[in-house]
Amino acid sequence: MSNLEIRTDHVKISNGDLEIASYLAKPAAEGPFPGVVVIKKYLG
Repeated sequence: MSNLEIRTDHVKISNGDLEIASYLAKPAAEGPFPGVVVIKKYLG
């Protein structure tokens, strides 16, 4: 892979009346890539 640029952004995910602040990072290049979802308990 010649392009190792990563695009990042802060996003909000809606869950009913709640909006959860989240962080999104993804490759800038096109193509199928594997994904990883990390979920952390809010209070620790």
